[in-house]
Amino acid sequence: MTLSMLLAIPLGIISAVNQDKPADYAARLFTVFGLSIPDFVIGTVTILFLTFYLDDATFGLLDSWLPPLGWYPPWEDPWTNFQALSIPVVILAYRSSAVSARMMRSTMLEVLREDYIRTARAKGVTERAVVFRHALRNSVIPVLTIMGAQTSFLFGGSVIVEQIFRIPGMGQWTLDSVGQRDYTAVQGAVLMMAVVFIVVNLAVDLMYGMIDPRIRYS
Repeated sequence: MTLSMLLAIPLGIISAVNQDKPADYAARLFTVFGLSIPDFVIGTVTILFLTFYLDDATFGLLDSWLPPLGWYPPWEDPWTNFQALSIPVVILAYRSSAVSARMMRSTMLEVLREDYIRTARAKGVTERAVVFRHALRNSVIPVLTIMGAQTSFLFGGSVIVEQIFRIPGMGQWTLDSVGQRDYTAVQGAVLMMAVVFIVVNLAVDLMYGMIDPRIRYS
């Protein structure tokens, strides 16, 4: 989720500030691919590209490389653990960031047309200050709402990604428990997912007050 925010918010800002320019078209194409292509296709194509076509695509600058598949405890081999988890994490974050980036673009465009933004520009405020000090704080709230709701979709997508990269994660464990009719394990998994979903959305609600000074909790 953190990686998704780091991708989506800057991408949405760049797309909105450069509306109908090459940067905007590139960002929109990036998000369309993220919304259109399923996770299992992205994962399979990524493995094929890194294994067989990376050498040709970079004209020999980089050798073809197969990322380590499976689970490696970070306390035993941190570097291998990082390599094994980096690609699955990026794939899961890509789809989530595509939705959030489109939302960020639309809300940023709406805010940039507000009267107070026009007034700030008329007073001589720099464009950078207008975007990051005034427009960003008001346009990021709907994006936070979307990201909180996407927590449940990350659990669903993780089952497929874990299967492709052979990671014994919670999604795969839940699926195996359903197949084995281990109802206690299924109940525990559902309870854990519900707790994570509640905690994430509670954190999102608390962030509203930090971002928007009009929101106060009493």
